[in-house]
Amino acid sequence: AALNNSLDKTVSLRKDLSEMHEWITQAEDEYLQRDFEYKTPDELQKAIEELKRAKEEAQQKEVKVKLLTDSVNNFIARAQPAAHEGLKKELDVLTKNYQRLCSRLNGKCKTLEEVWACWHELLLYLDIENKWLNELESKIKATENIQEATEEISVALNSLKTLRQHPEDNRNQIRELAQTLTDGGVLDELINEKLEKFNIRWEELQQEAVRSQKFLEQSIHSAQEIDKTLQLIQESLAFIDRQLTGYIIDRIDAAHVPQEAQKIQSELTSHEISLDEMKKCNQGKESAKRIFSQIDTAQKKLQDVFMKFRLFQKPANFEQRLQESKRILDEVKLQVPKLEWRSVEQEAMQSQLDNCMKLYKTLSEVKSEVETVIKTGRQIVQKQQTENPKELDERLTALKLQYNYLGAKVTEKKQELEKCLKLSRKLRKEMNALTEWLAMIDSELTERSAVEGVPINLDAELAWSKGTQLETEKRQHQLKIITDLGEGLKMVLKGKERLVDDKLSLLSSNWIAVTSRAEEWFNLLLAYQKHMETFDQNVVNITTWMNQTEILLDESETQSPQQRNNILKCLKAELNDMRPKVDSVLDQAVDLMTNRGGHCRKVIEPKLIELNQRFTTVSERIKHEKPFISLKELEQFNFDILKLLEPLEAEIQEGVILKEEDFNKDMSDNHEGTIKELLQRGDLLHQTIKDEQKREEIKKKQHLLQNRHNALKDMRADRRKKALEISHQWYQYKK
Repeated sequence: AALNNSLDKTVSLRKDLSEMHEWITQAEDEYLQRDFEYKTPDELQKAIEELKRAKEEAQQKEVKVKLLTDSVNNFIARAQPAAHEGLKKELDVLTKNYQRLCSRLNGKCKTLEEVWACWHELLLYLDIENKWLNELESKIKATENIQEATEEISVALNSLKTLRQHPEDNRNQIRELAQTLTDGGVLDELINEKLEKFNIRWEELQQEAVRSQKFLEQSIHSAQEIDKTLQLIQESLAFIDRQLTGYIIDRIDAAHVPQEAQKIQSELTSHEISLDEMKKCNQGKESAKRIFSQIDTAQKKLQDVFMKFRLFQKPANFEQRLQESKRILDEVKLQVPKLEWRSVEQEAMQSQLDNCMKLYKTLSEVKSEVETVIKTGRQIVQKQQTENPKELDERLTALKLQYNYLGAKVTEKKQELEKCLKLSRKLRKEMNALTEWLAMIDSELTERSAVEGVPINLDAELAWSKGTQLETEKRQHQLKIITDLGEGLKMVLKGKERLVDDKLSLLSSNWIAVTSRAEEWFNLLLAYQKHMETFDQNVVNITTWMNQTEILLDESETQSPQQRNNILKCLKAELNDMRPKVDSVLDQAVDLMTNRGGHCRKVIEPKLIELNQRFTTVSERIKHEKPFISLKELEQFNFDILKLLEPLEAEIQEGVILKEEDFNKDMSDNHEGTIKELLQRGDLLHQTIKDEQKREEIKKKQHLLQNRHNALKDMRADRRKKALEISHQWYQYKK
């Protein structure tokens, strides 16, 4: 029974497995083995629905497969291995086939759902792009009936440009979706049809949009040109209208500003031609009503401006301009006499030239106005636009003559002033330089001549004076240049030469005074130099004679008495001849020392003393009959010295003891005459004696005598001072 039950169970399980195998095979054949081709969306949608049902049915079979698997597994667990080996394999195959079926159904269902979504996305993009194409088509049609208004055209053009800036992303997406679907063979005919229709429409509308945009751009350019031209004309007419109104109010006519009048007339004519051409070009256009209205308005304004222009062409303020020109010329005429020469000073001339340049500038500025007034007046006379043409013609002639006369006069004065100023500057420069030099020389002369007597450094002073004389000769050329400049300036001044003569005369006086003073100083230095040279030469001559005489006297000491007498006789004769020369030198020296100052005395006095002393010594030697000093005379000198020293020494030894004679107011030195005579004898002996030892002894004795005598005098002075202090008591005692 158990075996039977096992067999029955096996059969039952195999039957169930077989039924599931059949269902799986049938499902695969029905849903998976067939090659579906979807030509319409309905077919695609139907196939998706069928796959969904098959998917649901397969999912429902999952419970059965699970139950069957559990049953087989339970049976195998209880049955013998030999009995369930085949059953196990069949279960495994079933499970594997079922899972593969479910997987394939899910995959194909998902694929078809994605295809369906892709189709709907394609339709969505096509719908979006077709709406954009509809809007573009509407804009293109709207441009066909647009008015020729710049703003309307500009709005339409901007709108069209904005639409044309539509991105290519949607179109690219459509192309990619269509390619994906047609590559899978899904709805390929339908998609190709829709895509072709879309692309054709897109290309056509794009081309129409390009043409419309180009048309709009040309239209707006044309409208802008017309508007711009009309606006420029209106602005020009408004400006000309204001300009003409201002001219008329200010009483300025076309003759005043002929170039401006010609310019205005040319502009008005040009505007008239432009408006006529615009009217012809827009004739017959329905959209040109607005333009015609603007042209008519501009033409009406043009006629009004033309009317004002004709009023502007008529002379308006001629009389006022004539009187103003006459007034300016009369003011210049009043200023002309002020240009006459008043001074040759540079500042005054510059001031006159500045005033002259103002008049010159005034005439230059009024020249054009005077010419215009005269020209306009001639036209008025010619056209008989005045009540008295003859009077106006005479006034115009007088105005012209006055202007020509003043122009010539001011120009002539300007040239004269410029030339005078140039000459005056040169003259001033040269005169200042020369005057400064003269002042410097004068100051130097004053300083140098202020020294008492003659200069200390005669050579330096002579060098300066000589240099000054040379510089004076050079400055003569500068003086001549100044004179020539002055003459040139006088030729320009014409009747005012005195202005220059005064300056030249003053400079000439200064020149003469300073150069004469410098020359006088130079001559004075030369004369002093000559006197000094003469004096020095005379001293040299006398000194030479004395030197020769002393040589002869010395030589005569070794000669015979006869020869000595002859020599002495000749020397005495020469001494008589030489004495007047020495006196003359002495007089000359005294004159120089008296009149040439302290420095001259310092130079001459030592020479004079030396000369005098030496001449005296030489004279004494010549006068002395014996050329040799005797021993007896020398002994007598020594005896006299010693004899005089004894009382002196005795009194000195007594000291400062007062004596009666010290109170005597008339006390005198009774030895002074003797001492002086002894000292002179000693000098003579010293000069005459040749023995050096004896001469030294004489000097010592002279020195001793002199010292003792001085000491005695000092002592006596001290005693006298003490005697004076007690003189009152002394006199009382004596009474």
